Amino acid sequence: MRVTGYARFLLGVGCSFAWAVTVAQGQSNIVITSFQSNGELTFSAPIGTNCAIEWASNPTSGWSRSWSTLSSMSMVSTTRTVKVPMFYRVVYAPSSSLLVFPFENISNLGPIRAAYSVTPDCPWGFVHDGIDFYPTVDLKPVVAVASGTVSGVQLYNAGTNWAVDVGIRHQENLLSGYTFMTMSGSESYGSSQLASIVVTANQAVVQGEIIGYLNTPSTNSHVHFSLIANGNTTCPASYFNSNAVTSVLYLLDLQWPGAAMCY
Repeated sequence: MRVTGYARFLLGVGCSFAWAVTVAQGQSNIVITSFQSNGELTFSAPIGTNCAIEWASNPTSGWSRSWSTLSSMSMVSTTRTVKVPMFYRVVYAPSSSLLVFPFENISNLGPIRAAYSVTPDCPWGFVHDGIDFYPTVDLKPVVAVASGTVSGVQLYNAGTNWAVDVGIRHQENLLSGYTFMTMSGSESYGSSQLASIVVTANQAVVQGEIIGYLNTPSTNSHVHFSLIANGNTTCPASYFNSNAVTSVLYLLDLQWPGAAMCY
């Protein structure tokens, strides 16, 4: 497993090995607070961080070895203590550039009609602060792009249509938003959409967890996905993992051949 670019802590164990801790350059979101001779490792990270413990049995294999996952967890508090077994270990936290696709897969998703743009000089012709996804089946599940805490769930009337906003805070300066747009003026559809949201405010969620299902009373029903960094909406392209980027561009190309995700 390639772990370059993650916070990582290398701990050597064995008759001829001394304990040592190293942190990958530029990563400070995980801090080792203690390590005991019985193998108890205590570390801290921001709430919502998606962490894992990995190990390799061969202490001479180096970072090129494929590591085996010992355990994984989402930080529901700022400190965790775990037992680690032998030789070399790594604790890592994916950076904000590894957001997953907001659906479990691209099946039953229609073309993206509008992606992110700060200018009307784009294929769809208007400023748009997110990406619109159009499921072609009812109750397509939507997932959290990263672990975090639900900041709110709100039903509201968006002009002539009812919608439900779900926000997830991943880090102090990073928030993802999911607007479930029924595109129906019927309040009953709005209430039905609210009932199809399966998370509540202040709930901890893990990356890939289902947060709700889109009701589709119209072919225009869609999920508006947005990403907010440092208080401003931003292009999600550099935050998505490679699979998410490929999926978005594929769906975008169906409507706008050769279009970029952001303008």
